[in-house]
Parts: sequence; C-alpha cells; structure tokens
Amino acid sequence: MEKKNFERVSKVVASLLVVALICNFVVDGWQWGPLDFVAMGTLLLVAGLALEYARTTITRPLYRVLVSIGIILALFAIWSELAVDAVSLLLVRILGFL
Repeated sequence: MEKKNFERVSKVVASLLVVALICNFVVDGWQWGPLDFVAMGTLLLVAGLALEYARTTITRPLYRVLVSIGIILALFAIWSELAVDAVSLLLVRILGFL
C-alpha cells in the first residue's frame, strides 16, 4: 500500500475522531472514554485500509463493490456489537433463544 493511501485514510479517521471528541463535550448522553476512542479509531482505520486495499487491488467493478459492501457491513456489525450488543440481541431474537 502506498504511503499516500495510508495518510488519506489516517486523516479521515482522525477527522471522524475529532468530531466524536467534540460531540463528547456538546451532546448530552455521549460519554466516550479513552478506550472508546482507541477502539473506534482502530476499527475505522482497519476498515478504511481494507476498503483502500480492495479499491486498489480488485479490478472487476462488481467484485470491488461487493467486497466494499461486505467490509462496511462488517464495520457496522462490530460497531453495533461494541456499542449495545445489537448483533447478539438480533441473533437471540432470530434463533429464538432467551
């Protein structure tokens, strides 16, 4: 991966984390601790680098779109699981467990 691609992804992640930091002070109920920022930064960085890798290495447009959708869905699934156990609760409801 080229250095400029890593820098671009890092800048986007840093910008999103700055927005989250501002919201931490402005929005009531938004209470992220330091580990929340580390976890989200790591998650966004890995997802961004995976998207960048898919964009630069997959030549067929359909496959590139499908892989990108998969990466984004994985990002949202992990994010919601970390936030509120949403994936676990959904699986419990679908599978009928209590």
